[in-house]
Amino acid sequence: MRSNHGSAGGTGGAAALPVPSGWTGRQMSVAFIAAMIFLTLLVLGMAVGVLFAVRSGDAGEVTVYHALAFYHAHPDLRPELGTPAALDRIAAGRAAVPR
Repeated sequence: MRSNHGSAGGTGGAAALPVPSGWTGRQMSVAFIAAMIFLTLLVLGMAVGVLFAVRSGDAGEVTVYHALAFYHAHPDLRPELGTPAALDRIAAGRAAVPR
């Protein structure tokens, strides 16, 4: 007598899951993956810089707001995020947004 336990549909293995037709054979380009990695590192660098500024005791919510608004308004300076230059800029108050 045969048991039906352990087999999926009599194939002897796990049943294959259906794949939506729009995803079959689709691959991401190297440029896209590199851009996503760069953006991820940029965001992480920004978060680390802001966290260090907040933890220094010298900053509060207003400083965090000004730092985020400053780097949003100055995309050319974003590569410095996560470096001592960004921490110095934030701590010295040079990352303030004009009112």
